[in-house]
Amino acid sequence: MKFIIKQNKLLKILKKTNLILVKNINSPILENVLIKLKKKKILLISSNSETELITKTYVKHEFSPGETTVSGKKLFNICRSFKKNVNILIYTKKNFMIIKIKKIKFKLSTLSSLEYPKFSSLKKYSKYIIKQKYFKKIIQNSYFCMAKNDARYYLNGLFVIFKENFIQSVATDGYKMAISKVFFKNKNFINNSVIISKTGILELLKLLNENEEKINILINNYNLRIYTKKIIFTTKLIDGNFPNYKNLIIKYPEIKIEINLKILKRTLNRIFILSDTSFYGAKFFIKKNIMKISSQNEEYETAKEKILIKQNNNNVVKFNLNIKYFLNILQNIISENIYLSLNKNVSIIQIQEKNDMSNIYMIMPLIF
Repeated sequence: MKFIIKQNKLLKILKKTNLILVKNINSPILENVLIKLKKKKILLISSNSETELITKTYVKHEFSPGETTVSGKKLFNICRSFKKNVNILIYTKKNFMIIKIKKIKFKLSTLSSLEYPKFSSLKKYSKYIIKQKYFKKIIQNSYFCMAKNDARYYLNGLFVIFKENFIQSVATDGYKMAISKVFFKNKNFINNSVIISKTGILELLKLLNENEEKINILINNYNLRIYTKKIIFTTKLIDGNFPNYKNLIIKYPEIKIEINLKILKRTLNRIFILSDTSFYGAKFFIKKNIMKISSQNEEYETAKEKILIKQNNNNVVKFNLNIKYFLNILQNIISENIYLSLNKNVSIIQIQEKNDMSNIYMIMPLIF
């Protein structure tokens, strides 16, 4: 393998493939990128056993095709130390890759491309074509509610539902939940639902853009693959049954409260200062158009504050919440005002934006 490529072209695709690479003592080859060259097209492939990313570009000159694997981190660091418009000569010699830039020469060790783990081609798949901004939106609006290393493995990912006129995501860790939905017209959609691994979701957040470009999504029983103009991304799916979240949604709340988002966030941040460090609990007391929020820490220090609200009736309501979870949800809301919906038994607190009801957030109350 031997070719010449512009520094900025190689650096651009290396930056993306390196997002997937991780330190792996058991399988050092996963710290490498697989480089394939043929007919002036160069493919860079990276994998971490759960996800795979393929990027492509074209070289300036190709002298001989071939493929090998080399440390993605070392190659990236070498390339970024030079100017953007410089030409880089790269070729393989025995078990090494030689990188020449003007009079400077680097020699990196390589591993056989035959040993590199690759995702197989998808067979018997369902195909969806949507704007990538829609797919990124539902991920952004819900991923932060995914569980972390929960024994209920199906919670350690994002549940995505594909329907004829919308796509929806659901994430929960058992204490908080996020549901996000985007509507669009697509007559050829096949109803489907999958659980995408947390690793895959976090990588997609880095790779997807908020633009009008359409992406191809391919799904079979084991993997989800996304094609854009510049990348091919594959991630494993979690096999399991996601819990029935629909029964938790409050469609006709007995109590509905409207609150200014900025005022609520400022208040909660102050109350948080003196909350306990074990479960970050706060007490909420609502009467007429006043909400009282208070906290107490292990040293019996307290914080109390009142804010004005709008309530659909004059119910007196009491409940306790984890402030950290509450703030976590509020950070992802941009509406000026929000609604809190609940029933008199306060089994769950539902949060929605006043100007966008397509996103639903829920928190389980605390008992203390």
